[in-house]
Amino acid sequence: MLAMSDPSFSPAQRCARRLAQALSTTAALAPLPPSDLAGLSAAAADAMRQRELQAIDALLREIDRLYRQQSFIDERGLVEDLCQIDTQDIPRVSVLEPLYDQPQPALTQLSLAQGLDLIDEERRYAHLGRALTWRRCLISAYRLLLSENLADCHERAPDPEWLSRWRHAAERSRHDELQEMWARVLIAEVSGQEHFSFADLHALQLLSSSDVAALRLLARCLLAPGLWRDAHGYFRDSVHGPLLLALEEQGLLLETTRQPIALSQTGTTWRGVLYCRDKALFISATHLPELYIQRVSARARRLMQLWPEHADTAYLFALGQTLKNQGCEVDLGDCSEQEQGLFIERTSL
Repeated sequence: MLAMSDPSFSPAQRCARRLAQALSTTAALAPLPPSDLAGLSAAAADAMRQRELQAIDALLREIDRLYRQQSFIDERGLVEDLCQIDTQDIPRVSVLEPLYDQPQPALTQLSLAQGLDLIDEERRYAHLGRALTWRRCLISAYRLLLSENLADCHERAPDPEWLSRWRHAAERSRHDELQEMWARVLIAEVSGQEHFSFADLHALQLLSSSDVAALRLLARCLLAPGLWRDAHGYFRDSVHGPLLLALEEQGLLLETTRQPIALSQTGTTWRGVLYCRDKALFISATHLPELYIQRVSARARRLMQLWPEHADTAYLFALGQTLKNQGCEVDLGDCSEQEQGLFIERTSL
């Protein structure tokens, strides 16, 4: 435990070691502990993690071929490819040859004992596939900690029940986008960056890879307190409509209402800043502008913050043009930190 709190370790290194401790597993199935890679450069450590992912992917492909009966395990315990077995030299009795033209339903030939053996075999493959999949998510988390800065990592031990729920959810996600999502959720929980409740974990299991892609897209457009939908020419029904509808059905996007932008009044002038990731709009107006906004659920907002996206400048230009059409003066600039950062003007719209 002393090593965990050693200030010589970066927050990312402390988080990686916490992951290794909290998700300890069978040695033969375990990724290399971060301590074994401590002497390597970030690039070399990442290359090692990629080798682990490749090994898992090879095993998952073999499991998939066994499921599809494209291969089998021989008496030596080796996987043999049925497609590579040469049957040209096998003699056939002419009386039996017509039977090959009329395939019989496999279920009509299945005995109870055979069925029990087959379902036991299926269960073994499924358990191994899920075990490999959540370990793939863990390795993805290790890789993210190698490449992205982590602000802090608290010393509180992660809740074992939460980790069990996370593992149950992560092991059923086969798409890369979903596995990265679960890796980021795990890092956020263990580091104390963000907390996802049991209800959150259950809801996130319902997301598809396209839902996650849509959330990442919208994360680049998120301003307080949601998505301003009046960005002239940006949101298109043919492109964004299905994505937004899918997120609304998941309860991640809420109702759309028309409301004034929260600006501060000084004399006869209204002023304020709308922050969006690393960019911001500085607004000055003689009246309080009103736009349509679609609110974002707290769950979606927490999830959007996990990805280090940059602000979508095309969206900000479109929103700024809409405000300008209402008589506002708008400047687009950079900000050091959301909500409390320094605004650095870059251009006037």
